[in-house]
Amino acid sequence: MSNKAIEEEELRETMPVRAALIENVQFIYELALAELELEALGAKFTVTNGLRELLLDNECDPDILLKRLAYFKTIDGKATDYYKLIKYNRTKSVNQYLTHWIYPYKGKFHPQMIRALLNILKLVAGDTVLDNFIGSGTTAVESQLLGINCIGIDISPLCVLQSKVKTESIYVITQIEELREEAVDSFNASNSNTLFSQQEAT
Repeated sequence: MSNKAIEEEELRETMPVRAALIENVQFIYELALAELELEALGAKFTVTNGLRELLLDNECDPDILLKRLAYFKTIDGKATDYYKLIKYNRTKSVNQYLTHWIYPYKGKFHPQMIRALLNILKLVAGDTVLDNFIGSGTTAVESQLLGINCIGIDISPLCVLQSKVKTESIYVITQIEELREEAVDSFNASNSNTLFSQQEAT
């Protein structure tokens, strides 16, 4: 066994909580943000396993880490809330879960980065963040997920509208689900009538 392997084994004995990064974390700045998140949430850690895993001390609260962290797949083998969310991506792109996919706004931040920054700023549920260039509403959605209030401002009426759609759609989800079946039935009826008319014409 190499000296490095022995050192890592000794660290695992003194720092038994393991945190694994999400597979899409590939840049140094992402690792830096992940480390800043952990520090802000009170965790002491050591980076191991080729920069893919961090060993945490016992003094950190794993439940808080599971709920808040953006760059981690698991804490002690349990999936983080963020990792669970990204399984519902609406497109092939990373970070297109929930309503983030609705409008492909140029220059938009990755939701993962916004969540990390909210953690680094130590904002908690009930706090308020001001986004004076709300853009597509990424900060507003991530704040909403963490229970943080968000005030968004933008000179563009389109940006204001899309931010409202992204953050307020949760309040009409029942109506959307109720109307979904009606819309699908209407679409199918419209298509079957068109198909039937085309068959009669031939």
